[in-house]
Amino acid sequence: MISSHIYKTEAIVLGRKNTGEADRILTLFTKTYGKIRVLAKGIRKVRSRRASHAEVFCRSVFLLHTGKTQLDLVTEVSPVSSYQKLRKNLTAVGTAYFMCELVGKLLPERQENGEIYEYLVRQLSLLDAGDGDAVPDLTESFARRLLRMLGYLDEDGKPDSRELEAYIEEITERRIQSLRFIRRLEEAASSS
Repeated sequence: MISSHIYKTEAIVLGRKNTGEADRILTLFTKTYGKIRVLAKGIRKVRSRRASHAEVFCRSVFLLHTGKTQLDLVTEVSPVSSYQKLRKNLTAVGTAYFMCELVGKLLPERQENGEIYEYLVRQLSLLDAGDGDAVPDLTESFARRLLRMLGYLDEDGKPDSRELEAYIEEITERRIQSLRFIRRLEEAASSS
């Protein structure tokens, strides 16, 4: 637990899970505290002002309160970047989800990693700056660089592209759901 009862941190929302009638558990990636899970009470209510700033791959400043439970509570959220331009391109959305899913699955909780945080911010900003359908395919290059930064890959480039997904799933012991979404998009684009 963080020593102060209330603390502020900039974070990228990696994932979310609905709980209760109107609450949501958010997985945040912060520069200072690493990956943390927090509880956002009432965020799913129609009148919630915080909801739009706590969507997956939004970058926001969170005011958090350490509670008596294991999860810290979200008290305030203010936007830094919601990456609105990339949200208008389905391929960019799929790539952003992939980046967040990979960071979420590969990093341990509460372990600071400012270098990876800055890398994710740069990559999401690049996606957001892309123009329409000309979004570059960043999935493989992002995955390789992230794996190198975490010590899972050497500079020799192995495994090759065909084996990379299986390698990641072996490390995480889970399927990478966003890759299936990206493949469906690619198949739909090639059949049209």
